[in-house]
Amino acid sequence: MSFPVIRRQGLNSQVFVMYKTFPGTAHEHEDYFPEEGTLTFQHGQNQQFIDVQLKQDDLPEGLETFYLNLTTVRLVDTR
Repeated sequence: MSFPVIRRQGLNSQVFVMYKTFPGTAHEHEDYFPEEGTLTFQHGQNQQFIDVQLKQDDLPEGLETFYLNLTTVRLVDTR
């Protein structure tokens, strides 16, 4: 599953965005594989993607959720 992260304003500098998944009703390693890392938006770049791999099984289950949190944003002024 791929989640877009869109930078809407201020495309003139480099930006670092840290992210991490957290369980909801879905369980790490049972329903999805946890992810964390840092996206780097270069000067002028407005979109990145975070990929989270879902784990397929044959168990009948209802709707399950997990969270993808953007935890820290850091602007690097290149002027």
